[in-house]
Amino acid sequence: QSLITYSKNVGQVYSEKYAGGFVGEIEGKGVDISKCYNYGEIAVNNNDGAVGGFIGIAVNPSRDTNISNSDNFGRIKATDNNSGSMYMGGFVGYVASSSNKVYFKNCAQVGIINSGDINKSGYFIYDENKVEHNSRKAFSKY
Repeated sequence: QSLITYSKNVGQVYSEKYAGGFVGEIEGKGVDISKCYNYGEIAVNNNDGAVGGFIGIAVNPSRDTNISNSDNFGRIKATDNNSGSMYMGGFVGYVASSSNKVYFKNCAQVGIINSGDINKSGYFIYDENKVEHNSRKAFSKY
């Protein structure tokens, strides 16, 4: 299990494959994030990756991911705008799991999401079917 609390990212994060304001890629662990804020631009220079304001990709997490009392104000983008398998979300780019979900509580997605493939992006996470939340969608746009 990984825990991130009382943290703020104000820097720019650029990667070739997976990028997040706090975690680019995590495998086999659940993540709890609380009272965190991303203001930085998070970008991937590849049309075959994942990018999110907090987590780029979570691969086979051992349990659900929980994000609470946290906001994303940063721009999320792909610098290679070919329509490949790029996954983008305001908080999490992609969760590679058939059963685990991401739970949001009191979170706001405010940053702009620029995607070359709009069909693979979402306000909070690419696959909105994996989202359970009590949050607000504030000013989120593509």
